[in-house]
Amino acid sequence: IVACDGGSQDQNGTAGIIQLADVPGGDYSVTMDTVPPGYNPAPEEGLTVDVGVVNGIEIRIDPLPEAGSLVVSKVDGSGQPLGGSCFAVQQEDATVASVCDAIDASPNDGVLEVADLAPGSYRLVETQVPSTAYAAADPVAFEIVAGRTTELTVTNTPNPGRLVVTKVDAADASVRLPNACFLLQGDQEYGPFCDADDRSESSEDGRTVFANVVPGDYQLIETVPPAGYVAAEPRDITVEPGASLRVTVANEVAPPPEESGTLIVYKQDASRDALPGGCFRLFDGETTVTGRVCDDTDGTNDGTITFDDVPVGTWILRETLAPSPSYQIAEDREVTIANGETTEVSVVNTLKPGRVLVNKTNPEGQPLQDACFDLGSDGSDARCTDAAGVVTFSNLVPGSYVLTETSAPFGYEEVDPVRDITVQPGQTTVLNIVNERIPPPANTGSVQVQKFVCPAGDAGERTQFLGGADGATQLSKTAGCDKGNAAFTLVGEDGSGGPGEFATGDDGQYQVTVPEGVYVLTETDPDLAGNSSVRVRVFTGQLTTVIVINEIAPPEPEPATINVAKYTCTPSFNGTLYEDFAQNCSSTELLTNDITIRAEGPVTARAVTGDTGRRGETSFTDLAPGRYTIYEERPYSIPTDYLFCGFDGDWPADHKAVNGRLEVDIDYGQTLTCRFFNIPEDLTETTGTILVRKYVCEVTDPPKGYDWENECRLSDQGSSFELSPYDRETEEYGDITTAQANPDGLLRFTRLEPGEYRLREANATWCHAESNSVNSRGDVVVQANRLAEVWIYNCVDTSAPPNTGSGDAAGWTTPGSAGDTNGMIVLLSIAWPALGAMAWVRIRRRRIQVQPVVFRRAA
Repeated sequence: IVACDGGSQDQNGTAGIIQLADVPGGDYSVTMDTVPPGYNPAPEEGLTVDVGVVNGIEIRIDPLPEAGSLVVSKVDGSGQPLGGSCFAVQQEDATVASVCDAIDASPNDGVLEVADLAPGSYRLVETQVPSTAYAAADPVAFEIVAGRTTELTVTNTPNPGRLVVTKVDAADASVRLPNACFLLQGDQEYGPFCDADDRSESSEDGRTVFANVVPGDYQLIETVPPAGYVAAEPRDITVEPGASLRVTVANEVAPPPEESGTLIVYKQDASRDALPGGCFRLFDGETTVTGRVCDDTDGTNDGTITFDDVPVGTWILRETLAPSPSYQIAEDREVTIANGETTEVSVVNTLKPGRVLVNKTNPEGQPLQDACFDLGSDGSDARCTDAAGVVTFSNLVPGSYVLTETSAPFGYEEVDPVRDITVQPGQTTVLNIVNERIPPPANTGSVQVQKFVCPAGDAGERTQFLGGADGATQLSKTAGCDKGNAAFTLVGEDGSGGPGEFATGDDGQYQVTVPEGVYVLTETDPDLAGNSSVRVRVFTGQLTTVIVINEIAPPEPEPATINVAKYTCTPSFNGTLYEDFAQNCSSTELLTNDITIRAEGPVTARAVTGDTGRRGETSFTDLAPGRYTIYEERPYSIPTDYLFCGFDGDWPADHKAVNGRLEVDIDYGQTLTCRFFNIPEDLTETTGTILVRKYVCEVTDPPKGYDWENECRLSDQGSSFELSPYDRETEEYGDITTAQANPDGLLRFTRLEPGEYRLREANATWCHAESNSVNSRGDVVVQANRLAEVWIYNCVDTSAPPNTGSGDAAGWTTPGSAGDTNGMIVLLSIAWPALGAMAWVRIRRRRIQVQPVVFRRAA
């Protein structure tokens, strides 16, 4: 029955009263179909109609709350009105109103008003800035109260500017002068920044860049002039918002030294044999005395480097480029130059130390703690794996080693010694070692510890133990909690037996088999209020599960921060772990400016290294918590980059990406530290380099159109490759060079003479290969000062682990598996059977490989 007040069925003329006749008896529900303007609908009500009597129901309706309004005052950094903006008022991600200053009642006065907003929570988003000189303001959350006006003041900050300083010769402005340094002084200080700080393909190009400079008045000061020139006078400049300022600074040639001499540097290896390659420069403090002089400057590459016409005095001799990526940069040393005399010095380069990382697991792939190893002839005692099942042996002299397990984890058998472990200069050799369980005696059971971290309640921070034989049923109490790492001891009730100390690791789980009996489980770290120990009874043939909950107070709501530093490693650096990069690529002089870094998540932000005024650094501050994607806009001239991020500012190695990006969850008040490392390639005017990227594809029969780019991952199996040069005169291949890919599937053949080279993978067959430099035979073509890139893909069955090499992983090959090829070798040319002559060159998009968690440094 539908009836309206004053309608045809209403038999009562009084407003607000509806009377119906001849209503059949029974139970009815009464709902409002039409609501009077300005009122909320009433809830549904029940009504029982009895025949022969007058039945009635009273329905009360409430008036709608009075609307509110919003007034926005738009100002610049000094508080002055700023017209020309547009805003959207959003509620639950939907736009409920829009307003622009240019078309309101008082155009472009910096005041905008939005009327008739229902009470509730909203967000104000700037959709148009006053001009390109300003950055959009951050969204603002606000409340509308019934019948009231909410006032907001929104400030626009000027967009940063950019300063590019070009150094030229005062006598000839077409001559660029390299290696100058400048300081920018004003309300904020930037630098000193130098010509080569951007580490670009032609980094010493006479240009010094200051990115993301806060607009304002500055003084530009030359702190280091080019070698042989006099520093220019300081000058005043103004950086405008959102604009790029280009300044040319000319230098006068310094008068020639009245007295000078000659310096000859002899490069030697540890055996005192001549070591070709390398570059040097002379400094007076941080001021350059000479330009860079390299071994091949005189047209030869014989380990002898000569400086002519050096001013008389005592200077610092600094090596700026090592003879090859395998050698460490020599330490600075003083040299004294006498008038008319020749000073001769010998500089010895030593090979970079290497590392061995042991990754210890059980047959199910779970990490094993407290497996102890001795690396023969390393001069150190045995070391044991941490909670992640990892132990690292560092500072190793390159060579061959034997690894012996001196103590296996509780309940596991020791493995046989691993022999012929090759440590390469500056590289980490990764060994994956699996322990088999000792067959348990008949009277044993298992204990599983699961560790959770939960928000603290009214009881405050504390530790709880739940479980027993039915411990798995207690997991429902961990809803909303995260698994985490903690340290424990598990010993028999009498103080003997059990595994002793252990840690659950980041996956929050540890399991061990022990004789039946009563044990004491004690949490040693963290040590919170409440009981830290619990008695655990183990029964034969049963699994006893113990749930350990740490209730920890959540941090006060504070914004999150991402701190970034950017480095450029020496050419063709072949590290793989964070420790490799920390030891070899983290010096101050390798910090790199002018690289764009992006963080995308609840807030999307962009920053440029160097914009904080510190070389190679930048930060993202005041971030909302959430998941962020972090990556750099890598220069195309750089083929390889590594990214490490973590919450330990001194060792940010929780996450790793190779040529890719990372997704990291950041909570309130947390600071994430990220380190980016670019790796240029070792190219000279007379030699080139081959870079091999080795991939594993979990497909045995790739279909037509298979996406090699995105379906495959970088191989970690240490594949071996053979390279031999082709002699056009004899039409034969020469001596074979064998090398092994690093644990990230990367392999470099550096300083190769131009020509054609046959590339083979030892003991394996690839299913697909590509290159940007290849001839009709499938040989890789090497050109001087050019990088030849090769992408190689091995297809493996999805049920079998990748096995593509004959190095450290050779012992794990399963006969008949994808890695067992009976010595078959397939040439690179299988990738180009129908490509014809040498003209085929493919420009590829840089590849992405993400590894969310990497090995941590051993304790």
